[in-house]
Amino acid sequence: MKYIISESKIESVIREYLDDNYYPDYGWLEPEVYKEEFENWDEIYFEVNDHARYKYVSGKLTVGQSPDLDGYFGNLWRDIFATWFEEHTGLRVYEYKVID
Repeated sequence: MKYIISESKIESVIREYLDDNYYPDYGWLEPEVYKEEFENWDEIYFEVNDHARYKYVSGKLTVGQSPDLDGYFGNLWRDIFATWFEEHTGLRVYEYKVID
């Protein structure tokens, strides 16, 4: 049986998964905090379950190995992850890379 899922529904499912599994250990801070931290250190690491899962350096977002995301969503999660990150941090993602 074939199912058709709308783009908005799959995006909603991916965002929910990110909220549940990629939420930083310390929670989301106000965007001003991230901007100030970036100005002071030029990079920010985001830890999930005591492991650096993604980092932001000079407008580039790097996401560590994500077999769960690739396994569940293929490549569909990648653009959504960048937008999700921007919305929570206020930092602009100009480029992103997934480390395989």
